[in-house]
Amino acid sequence: DSPPLFACEVRHFCAQLQKGNVKCVEAICSPPESIIMSTPEWTNVIGLIDPVGLLHRTFVERCIGQAIGALVKKRPVSGKLVVRDDATLTKFCDSFRLLSYADSAIMKMPITAWCELGNNENDNEEEILTALRQAFQGLIHKEKLLQLVIAIKDKLEGHVDTVVKIPLWWSEQLAEWLTEVRMDGVKLLPSVDTTPMEETRLRALLDSEGLTSIHTRDIIVVARGGSQMYNL
Repeated sequence: DSPPLFACEVRHFCAQLQKGNVKCVEAICSPPESIIMSTPEWTNVIGLIDPVGLLHRTFVERCIGQAIGALVKKRPVSGKLVVRDDATLTKFCDSFRLLSYADSAIMKMPITAWCELGNNENDNEEEILTALRQAFQGLIHKEKLLQLVIAIKDKLEGHVDTVVKIPLWWSEQLAEWLTEVRMDGVKLLPSVDTTPMEETRLRALLDSEGLTSIHTRDIIVVARGGSQMYNL
């Protein structure tokens, strides 16, 4: 099968990056050897973002939620979590990868393609690889894998609050980068100088509407709305 293709419009990319979209974060964290081609704009945004600061709390919550949501469904009466019918072993691999991302964020480490869960005394890495190998060989059932996923999920959820939320300055830098990309090659009309009388009139109009913080040079048009638009 062909590998999945992820494409995203730049404004949507910035918004999803702040919402912790895993695909967008993976794109930013791609190792240099995986890049086939890139532009100066991409190089600029990579330079703005700290690969660890990028892994904010919303990203962690999204990783954990997707890791579980792709695998389980809840029984309508008992409320017990059971393996979904469409939960393939590939999806289990994806879930372990997402949990690895969440663990990296909690440990304040950049994400990697290698599954490194529990870089502390509770190391699950060998157990995960062994369980996946046995599952692909048909030696254990998916329920055993699910137990392992839930156990790791429960451990990680206890540390989610230690991960910082996305800082305001990071969003502002991303917005500036987006503006530069949008304005590249755009030629703005030259500013039109107003006469002192026109500026005085405009200043009085702005002040009468309580818009005292807006400078007259920032105004390009003032028009009547509502019924005035329809000559009524």
